[in-house]
Order: sequence, then C-alpha cells, then structure tokens
Amino acid sequence: MKEYSFYMKKFNISTMDLLYYKFAVGDLSLDGFLNKFETKEEKNLNQVLEEETEKGNKRKEKSHGGIKISGTENTMYRFAKCCSPLPGDDIRGYVTRGRGIAIHRSDCQNYQTLVEREPGREIEVYWDEEVINSNATKYQYNFTVKAIERNGILLDIIRILNEYKDGISKRKHKTKTRENGNRYVLLHFGIMIRKRDDF
Repeated sequence: MKEYSFYMKKFNISTMDLLYYKFAVGDLSLDGFLNKFETKEEKNLNQVLEEETEKGNKRKEKSHGGIKISGTENTMYRFAKCCSPLPGDDIRGYVTRGRGIAIHRSDCQNYQTLVEREPGREIEVYWDEEVINSNATKYQYNFTVKAIERNGILLDIIRILNEYKDGISKRKHKTKTRENGNRYVLLHFGIMIRKRDDF
C-alpha cells in the first residue's frame, strides 16, 4: 500500500475508490500505473550479446560498416556520435542496453566514463580491413567550425565542403559566443567520408 500512496499523492487522489474511478474513466493509465511497480530484469552481458546477435541476424540488409566484434557475428552495432570513429582510428566497443554495441574511438571521454562505471560491458572490436578496402562505404564524421560571425559564413563553408564533394549529412544549429570583443559563431556539421584522410 505504501507504493500506491506515493502514486496517489502525486495525482492528488485521496482514496482507493477515487483511484479506481480515475482508471475506469480513463483519467489515469492503468498500464502506466502497473509499469511503475514492475521489477526490471537485469540482463547479463552474454544474454545481451545473444539478443543483439539475433537482431543482427534478422536484419534484412547486412551491414557493410567494416567492423568485426570479438566472439560474435552479425551483431547489431552503431557508431557513437560523440566521437565519430573512422577507419584507421583505434576503436573500442561498449554493449549498450537495447541498442546493440556502440563503437567508440578509444580516446573518447564518453567511452572511458562508461567503462569506468561498468567495465564488464566493454567488448573487443576492430576494423575489417578487407571489407573497408573492398567497398565504398562512407562514415559520418561530425565536426564544429568556429568562425568570426559575418553575413554569408554558412554559405561559404557549405561551398567549400561541396568543392571537395563531401556529402553533408547534417547541419545543426549555430551557437554564438563572444571572445576578446569579437563575436564568433559555432557551426556543427556532419559529412560522409570513407576514411579520416579524406577530411
């Protein structure tokens, strides 16, 4: 009953009858209420790897990302956006909860923090040079440009990127800062390239 009383206080419900009434008329979700008290099952590393491998096997299109994961085949993985690993970078894997294996650069601060908290979720990954050299897979590389604010700066930067034929995959908002009396703008981009040397 103590667990229920917290929920009832949160929604300003004074009696159990009123709680039942709120469920009956749809003012409160019974599923949401029951989920609050459901015990979450903690999965072990091997179970997560097996599930992610199964998901990878069910995917219709095989990944051509050029990553090999120690001890598994066809496991679902994704490249971490925080560090944008590219072929040639020293990489590490981290088994996430429900999103496969995140591939990070070994010097990534986020990766190092995650592994400090849960060292058992680290997994050995490496580039599959044969796949990388045999196909034209491109990888997203995220970077930030800091420039003195002026009219047309965004257009100039996009023009330069287009000259090198790097496909712009994303452009985020700009942030304005002030340093030493000058106004600067920070522009965030993502481009598609094959390897770090292309940038």
